[in-house]
Amino acid sequence: MLQNFLAGFGGVGGACALITLGLKVWPGALDALATGLYSHVRPERLPYDSPLSQHFAKTRQLGERTEKFDERMDELCRDTIKNTIISLIYGDKDTDHSEAVSYELSKLEKLDAQCWIVAAAEKYLEDRQGHVS
Repeated sequence: MLQNFLAGFGGVGGACALITLGLKVWPGALDALATGLYSHVRPERLPYDSPLSQHFAKTRQLGERTEKFDERMDELCRDTIKNTIISLIYGDKDTDHSEAVSYELSKLEKLDAQCWIVAAAEKYLEDRQGHVS
């Protein structure tokens, strides 16, 4: 079938001319073609020294660094929230900080933090509810 197509348009040169014409007439066709070709590249089959292989290696390395950075940012957020809860619970004992503790606890739960501070905050909230009732 491919041979019949190429023969009908004057061989490979005719097919290339037809494709080039299509790329000129159809706006965005070159971007679509480039994206389609790029999505089918298998990085492990590229020559080691090729610019595209180096691009994939840098992209993979940046992805790993970004993942580590995100993990560190989540850890920093968890630590900040934990310290806030500790200061609310154990700081000023005369003031009821239930609303703030509840708010900080919800943020900590969204970050999937499971530690003694979560249990302490939940106990603090339970104790405060017992005093209010």
